[in-house]
Amino acid sequence: TAGSPPSCSTASTRVLTPPVPLTLPPPFPPPFLPPHSPPQPSPATEQLPATPVQPTPDPPTSTNNGWDDGDEEEDDEDPRKDVLKEFELTVTLSKSWSGSFGFTITRSKLDGCYYIQDILDNPAKADGRLRPGDRLIMVNGHNVTNVTDEVAMRILRYSSKRLHMVLGRAVQNLLPPPPPDSLQDIIIYKTPPGQMGIKLTGGIGSKWQGIYVQEVVPNSPASEEGSIQPNDRIVYISGKCTLGMTLEDAVKACENASRKVKLKAMRDDQPVTPKGKWN
Repeated sequence: TAGSPPSCSTASTRVLTPPVPLTLPPPFPPPFLPPHSPPQPSPATEQLPATPVQPTPDPPTSTNNGWDDGDEEEDDEDPRKDVLKEFELTVTLSKSWSGSFGFTITRSKLDGCYYIQDILDNPAKADGRLRPGDRLIMVNGHNVTNVTDEVAMRILRYSSKRLHMVLGRAVQNLLPPPPPDSLQDIIIYKTPPGQMGIKLTGGIGSKWQGIYVQEVVPNSPASEEGSIQPNDRIVYISGKCTLGMTLEDAVKACENASRKVKLKAMRDDQPVTPKGKWN
């Protein structure tokens, strides 16, 4: 189990890039990266605001009774210097008859890298090797770490029918997430203003590569329910797996949920059992 997660504000700037399906129909297929025009909806979860700041070693005291508007200074140090070991894997996919590779990507504001976000369809689903949270390193011989959107779009626009990728998978994500049926729902009811009293940290691009609880606000709905504790890993939010989510994705998933929010969590690699009166 990872140590105490670094602190992270859950709202400052907007995320750079919303994910769009990696569908590249001939002869000049649109890239799976969005242009700099306003974002359009896609089959995958849209990138939403509330960009986290750079994780820092010592979490500050927070008076935030929810998710948003925690302004903190960013750390100028290299965001990947503390990232734990990655294992590289190579995946080659052949474009489907519809011109799709069957997955979406997103870009992390923390390290500027592109990550697999969702596996939607074949050939990615049938191939089975890609996993949300995998970091793109090379695409058809081109290094795509920290390239501009324009360069990435040019590389992908002229991709052939075969997509050859080198990816990095963090050691924290070597094992797939537990199936949702193996974890019980922890039900938390929001206050009328929409707060739950949980502050999240982590996400892709951070050294934690997962969504963790940084703080449970005293006397909040989460505190009164009693199941969630700091350092718990949130695995599912309202039925959606958090693997491959940015921190802002997770925050927005909670904000966009109904008043009754269902979480599934792990603690020390064991399922968190709900104990609140609403579960």
